[in-house]
Amino acid sequence: METPRHEIEALYSQVGRFEEAIQAGQKCVALRQDFPVGDLCLAYAYAHQGKDDRVQEVVDRVSARWTDPTWLGVLNALLGDHDRAFELLQQAVDDETRRMFVLHRNHLFYMQVGPWFDSIRSDPRFADLLRCMNFVD
Repeated sequence: METPRHEIEALYSQVGRFEEAIQAGQKCVALRQDFPVGDLCLAYAYAHQGKDDRVQEVVDRVSARWTDPTWLGVLNALLGDHDRAFELLQQAVDDETRRMFVLHRNHLFYMQVGPWFDSIRSDPRFADLLRCMNFVD
């Protein structure tokens, strides 16, 4: 079985091979426009290269297709809009009708370790979110 492209893309990003991550991400997005993980990984690679204009393009594209506050929160964090990121992430956590989906299907499950949260992890609001999710005391 072939490794999904978004996982390859994430691995490239984690080892600092951002050009390869971008190439894999573009292929992932082209193949799975209904699956925003490719967009998220692509934005992550762009953000690490300082290509905020490209991150904004991804945010705009995802915003046009998805309303999920989790994905949009993570993308806004990558873009550097931390206030908007926390607003959206709190909205995702507060939505009790979607809580299990949010925690297990989306990246909030990985808040303490996921690299897409690196830019906001030191913000006190991040600890507040973890407390809301019962991840810390």
